[in-house]
Amino acid sequence: MTDPLARRQFIGLISTGIFCLAGAANAAERKVSQGRTYVRTVKASFEDTFADLEFAITERNYRITGVNSIGRAITDRQDQKIAFPLASVVHFCNIEAAREILEISMDYLVLMPCRITLHEIDGGYIKIEAQLLPLDDEPLHATAVRVNAMLKSIVDFGAGDW
Repeated sequence: MTDPLARRQFIGLISTGIFCLAGAANAAERKVSQGRTYVRTVKASFEDTFADLEFAITERNYRITGVNSIGRAITDRQDQKIAFPLASVVHFCNIEAAREILEISMDYLVLMPCRITLHEIDGGYIKIEAQLLPLDDEPLHATAVRVNAMLKSIVDFGAGDW
């Protein structure tokens, strides 16, 4: 692969996949449940929805730590000229929230950073989904309620509920 951008995207996808597999395998050992998700759908462009999510994340004092543009990477990787639907994973974190969660238990590291996905679906709609923190773990419960409310407000903003 001679294109440096394509190489970085491919390595990022592979690294993310390995990290996800390692996290999934170890989660059972740590007895950390993955929680649930919060989903909204909006009829808007992918770019506008992404921009709204980015704004909402930064306005809540969170910093975007990475974006995996999986849909674009698949399209760029295909030999055909058929576009794969746009799909991205946005990773973001607030150091104070992370500290608070990890002081409870380092086993919660598998839940870091916060992430929201968005992808195109039929009819010009965008599906936005956030991975929520588990509420069934008592030491984490109060923090999870607060962080989950923030995640839901970001998704709602991305769905046009300003």
